[in-house]
Amino acid sequence: MLTILPFSALLAACIRDSDFGVDAVASPAPATDDRWPIVQGRGGISAHLEGSRLRLARGNDVISTRAVAWGKGSAMSSTPSTLPVVVACPSAKVTRPPVCEPRLEYRSTGFTEWWAPRFEGFQQGWTVDRAPAGMGELTVEVDLEGGEVRVAEGGLQVDGEAGEVFNVSGLAAWDANGTALNARFALTAGGFSVRVDDRGAQYPVQIDPVYSTPGATLAGDARPDLDFGARG
Repeated sequence: MLTILPFSALLAACIRDSDFGVDAVASPAPATDDRWPIVQGRGGISAHLEGSRLRLARGNDVISTRAVAWGKGSAMSSTPSTLPVVVACPSAKVTRPPVCEPRLEYRSTGFTEWWAPRFEGFQQGWTVDRAPAGMGELTVEVDLEGGEVRVAEGGLQVDGEAGEVFNVSGLAAWDANGTALNARFALTAGGFSVRVDDRGAQYPVQIDPVYSTPGATLAGDARPDLDFGARG
C-alpha cells in the first residue's frame, strides 16, 4: 500500500534504509507551480516547470518541450495540458548504497510522459500502456520551442537562439518483456517525433531519449549532484 507524503518526506523515506533489497517508496506528490525547479549539477543543464511544459536551460538559452500527441497514423490522441506529479524512487528497489532517483510524471489515460535527471543531462521518457488503434508505427509527437531542431550523428541537435547546443540522443524503446524495439527520430514542423516499430510487442512499451550537452559524458556509475525539490 502506498502512502502519500510531502515531497521532502518522500525523499527522506526513499533513502532512509541502506539494506539491499528494501522496498523503496514510490508515492506521487503534486508539483503545483512554475517555481518548482530541477537542478542538474553536471552536464550544464537546469530545468523548471512552466505550466504543463518543461524548460531546459543552459547558458543564455532556454528550450521548452512537451509531448503533444501519441498513437498511430491518423488515430493520434492529443495529450492534455496537465501539471505533473513527483514520484520518488520509481524503480521499486533501492540498492547499496541507496540511490533515490525521483522523476516528474505527466499522467493521462493510457500514456505517461516522464522526466528524470541523469549524469549527462535529463532523460525524457514515455510509457504507453496499451497498443493504440490505427496502423503503422507507434508515434510520439514532441513540441519544442526556443531552438532549431536538426538531424545529427546519434540523434538530434537543438541549436538554441543564443548559440547553445542541446543533444537529443540515446533513443531506446522496449516492451513489457524487455525486448528492444526499433526506434527512430523524425523532424516535424513543431519539433520532432519518435517512431517505434511495435510489431509483436507486449505492452506497456517504454521509450526514452536523453537531453544532454556536447561536453557531457556518462562515466561508469557516476551520478549527478541533484537538487530535486520545491522552492519558495
